[in-house]
Order: sequence, then structure tokens, then C-alpha cells
Amino acid sequence: MAKRIDYEQNLHDQEIARLEALERQKGNYVCTNPNGEHNCYVERNGGKVYPDLLIGKNGKINRLIEVETESSVTEDEALNQWAVYADGPSTLEVHVPRTKELVAKKLVQKFHIRAIVTVY
Repeated sequence: MAKRIDYEQNLHDQEIARLEALERQKGNYVCTNPNGEHNCYVERNGGKVYPDLLIGKNGKINRLIEVETESSVTEDEALNQWAVYADGPSTLEVHVPRTKELVAKKLVQKFHIRAIVTVY
């Protein structure tokens, strides 16, 4: 998890809350891990991981969303989080600020990460 300044952490957590509300309106099950909390997890490579949002229906998690900020769209995040989260049956969405969309897409391509880049 990236170290964020307070301003960015607040934006990060607000975006998680916004996405949670949107997904609940669609009738999806949603569990969140804002601010580094460990409320819900999926297993990857024999261990527990805690993406920002876990989305599902009918008792099955089918999508993970990892929200990034200006300072957290990095090679380190791509290798240590995105690649791990993507290594499973759930679809991974890396949700980034619009100004970091191209950088995120290049990282996904560079490291062959099965992820969809979305923006806010």
C-alpha cells in the first residue's frame, strides 16, 4: 500500500465510498478496505490480500477494484499489488485519476497485468 499524504488519502477514501454507493445501487454485494483496513479479503498465492473494493453477486466475488491516487500509480504498486490482485479468477480494475490513465495503462502493459484501467 502506498504512503499517501492526508489530502490524497482523503480523496482515495472518498472515491472508494463513491464507488461503493454506485455498486450497491446496481444491486451488487460490496465490501471495502479504505485507509488500509482489513475488512474483507481474497486469497492470492496462498495468502490474504485486501483490495480497496470487492464486488460480487450471488455469494461470489467477481471483481476487485484498487483505487490509486496521483502519487500511487507506480511500478512498485503495479508489481506488488496490481499483479498479485490480478492473479486470480476475479476481474481487476485499477481506478486512477484521469491524469494518470496513460501511466497506468503503460504499467499494466509493461508487466503483463490482467487489469482494466478506469478513471475518476
